[in-house]
Order: sequence, then C-alpha cells, then structure tokens
Amino acid sequence: VLAALGQAFFSVGVGVGFMMTYGAYLPREVSVPHAAFVIGAVDTVIALLAGLVIFPIVFASNLSPAEGPGLVFITMPIAFGGMGLGHVIGVLFFLLLSLAAYTTTLGMLEPIVSYLEERWQTSRRTLAVVAGGSIWIVGFLPALSDNVLADIRPLSFIGTMSEMSFFGVFDFVTASVLLPINALLIALFSGWVVAGNAFRRELAMKHDVFFTVWQVLMRYIAPVAVLVILISGFIQ
Repeated sequence: VLAALGQAFFSVGVGVGFMMTYGAYLPREVSVPHAAFVIGAVDTVIALLAGLVIFPIVFASNLSPAEGPGLVFITMPIAFGGMGLGHVIGVLFFLLLSLAAYTTTLGMLEPIVSYLEERWQTSRRTLAVVAGGSIWIVGFLPALSDNVLADIRPLSFIGTMSEMSFFGVFDFVTASVLLPINALLIALFSGWVVAGNAFRRELAMKHDVFFTVWQVLMRYIAPVAVLVILISGFIQ
C-alpha cells in the first residue's frame, strides 16, 4: 500500500511539487478543481490501459508478474523474446518508456529551475543545465547499481534497507518516504497555515459546502490517511 501511495503521488505530481508550480502558471479563467480532476482521471485511465496491455503479455508467457525494475527490465524482455516480432515490440516498448521518463524528468525539473531562477536571478538555460547536470551526476549511483556497484549496500546498517542497492535505496526513499511525507506536509500547510479565503478565491469555490468539504479533507482526512499508511508500511 505504501508503494502504491508513493506511485500515485509521483504519477500525478502531488508529493513532488511540480503540480503547484505549473498551477501558478495557469490563467485566472482556468478552473483548478476541474483541471485537477481531469489530470487524475486521465492518469488513472492510462495506467489501467497500460496494465491491460502489459500483464496479459506476462501471463501469456507464464512469467511472474513482478513489480518495478524487475517487471520492466527482466520480465518484459523475456516475454518479448517469446513473441512473434517481439524484438520490434520490445524496441517500441522501451522507446516509449524512454519518452515517458524524459517528459517526466522535464516536468520535475521545472520546480527546481523556477525556485533557483527566483532566488538567484539567473537565466533559465543556465539553471536548467546546472540542475539537470547535478541530477545526471547523482544518477550514476543507481545506474551503476546492477554492475560495478552491485555488491555495495549503502545503508546496510538500517534493517529495512540493509539489502538494498543504490537503486533500491533511491527508489524506496523517494517513493515510500519523501513523497508521502511531502504530500502530508502540503496537506497540513494547505489546511492549517494558508488563509482559507486565499484558497477559496484561487479554487473559485462559490458554495460553502464544497469549501468545507475540501478544508476537512486537507486538515484531517488526508493527513491522517497518509500518516497511517506511512507508519503501517514501515511496521510491515
């Protein structure tokens, strides 16, 4: 459940912050609740369609439906190898996967570049190169965790992550720790710190009942739900 929560936050950008950054660029006439609903709905539909395409291939090949890197880099290539024109389908699959990773990376760079631009008053091109280059350098650690760094366990002194490689640590800490905590803090900040009238004006909520429901969700339900899932995930 904790991994699914992290994936949901990452998929729609809730726990990362880039949805708030892009939201700041929206024209006044755009409805934020409507845009958020459409994004969530489209993301869910695409995820379901991807599952309906991928898992029948896995099951038809009598393979175990692993998750994460195991599914993408081990199970799927084996499945493609047993198909007619599997090499062509495999190339297309990984090209589309690379495109998805590239566009996601661009989206996640925007909050960093936007923050640095406001703080340092430097050109976006320079900041994009600095931010992207820094991430690229750090990315060598997980990228090499299945070859030259395969035997290194950076957090071997922590029981939960004692057997994780650099890739596993990056994946677990990001998806299962940082994203849920970020989402929890955003919900608390939205519900308790920012003035209610400011959110009501930005969200264009004209009816009291809608704003009350939103406020209850942000103040109580969302933080408690995220906290319970986060704690239960660590206990398990």
